[in-house]
Amino acid sequence: MSFKAANSGQDLNESTAGRSKILSCRFTDVEQVTEFLTYSQMEIMQLSCGSFQSEFLATQIGDLYFTRISANQSVQAIGPKQQGYLTFSLVWAAS
Repeated sequence: MSFKAANSGQDLNESTAGRSKILSCRFTDVEQVTEFLTYSQMEIMQLSCGSFQSEFLATQIGDLYFTRISANQSVQAIGPKQQGYLTFSLVWAAS
């Protein structure tokens, strides 16, 4: 899996001495998130009304990737399981 961002051109798999493997992006449209996450082949839909704000944060430690994706609106993400990877998700919902 490669987190290569079209917006930043940064790839977490690059091994450049002295360079941090942290990637952070902000989005104002659900389509931007879908385009950014093209590696995952996910379909993402906004379920609630209102302006959309989302943040993506990822870091790599060895062979482990840690990601955090947050959004201020309800979304649904559907996509295929990534072969060769174990995925764990925690979902928080504010009421």
